[in-house]
Amino acid sequence: MKPSGCLNPKTPCALQLFTRTPVLLLLWILSLAYAARFITTLPPKVSDFNHFYVGALSFRHGINAYVTHFDDLSRQVGLDVDGIRQATYPPTFYLAFEALTLLGPRSAYWTWMSLSGLSFALALYLIVSAELRMQPRMAALFGALVLLYPATYEHFHYGQPESIFLLLLVLMLRWLHQGRDAPAGFALAIAAMLKGFPVAIAGYLLCRSRWRALIWTAVGCGIITALSIWGLGVRESLSFSEATRFLTSEDALSKSGNISINGIASRLFWFFGAYDSEYRPIAVIFGDLAIISLTIYATVISVASGHEDSRAFSLWIVTMILLSPTAWPEYMILFVLPFAVILQAASQGEAPARALWAMVLSYAISFSRHFTVLLAGDPALRSSAASAKIFGWSR
Repeated sequence: MKPSGCLNPKTPCALQLFTRTPVLLLLWILSLAYAARFITTLPPKVSDFNHFYVGALSFRHGINAYVTHFDDLSRQVGLDVDGIRQATYPPTFYLAFEALTLLGPRSAYWTWMSLSGLSFALALYLIVSAELRMQPRMAALFGALVLLYPATYEHFHYGQPESIFLLLLVLMLRWLHQGRDAPAGFALAIAAMLKGFPVAIAGYLLCRSRWRALIWTAVGCGIITALSIWGLGVRESLSFSEATRFLTSEDALSKSGNISINGIASRLFWFFGAYDSEYRPIAVIFGDLAIISLTIYATVISVASGHEDSRAFSLWIVTMILLSPTAWPEYMILFVLPFAVILQAASQGEAPARALWAMVLSYAISFSRHFTVLLAGDPALRSSAASAKIFGWSR
């Protein structure tokens, strides 16, 4: 006998409950209300957009922002860089961002946010409609959960570019399914050259023996590197090494919001007083190798089992973030693809209970840095925001 309340025998009852009309309506009312309230808090006084704008403007004025502090310039344009006084992103990112510096800071901000929002919306559309072809109720549940997901608001609060990376990775996966290796490889190359850590997805291509896509990724990286050096300058491009030192400094790794293996392992050593331990880098390397080995093993098993590429690809997205030298909670906006894949598999009765519970746990843990932190400008929310900062992550 089919359990009561299960409209589809393949779908877990608990998941069916959340796809019922009253529950979906409640979730959407909550998510839209919070999204509307969040928009009224923008732009924040301090955001990563400020660093992007001032850094790109410095390069456009012939200043090497990797080695020259841009405090004076930030004050001139009225943007608070919160003590981070040098460029921290790859040369390609600043070269691409320079176009926005032709606008004033406020116009550039809303242009950037519009680009991020459109990229995110298009990525979600492709995931739901084109890639996974979710049933309407499952798509509605997924959309509401995404709008309630703290990482979504972390991302847009700080003005991060991860929504663009999400779109590029979703396009890459779609093109791989269509056998279009060249655009898939170029999509990965663009993402990798803009930020760096997406290059880990090349491991997925290796495991799947997608040699043509891998070659096109290398070609794309070579072309973009040449264009970046030509546009920004050889000396400026080579100075990016200064940024990598800053991103892996003790100050960056000691922040509890740093969710990379490098940050987590380092903080464990420092917690026990081993500040100068020679074993810390070794522990980080072994941690990275363990994550890579498990991901490769799972990918091989997935391929042997005949599962869709999207499942292994999603696992590599998680690995990509963990392997990044520095990773922040807002990077977890990229987890919406793994979440969607697990939800779709669960709706078809193909997801093990442990996978579904792991997703629920991951989603729930993200609330330890409660999203009301981002609304701390509202006096009614300051006490809850302070509590969240004490008990949650600090960036």
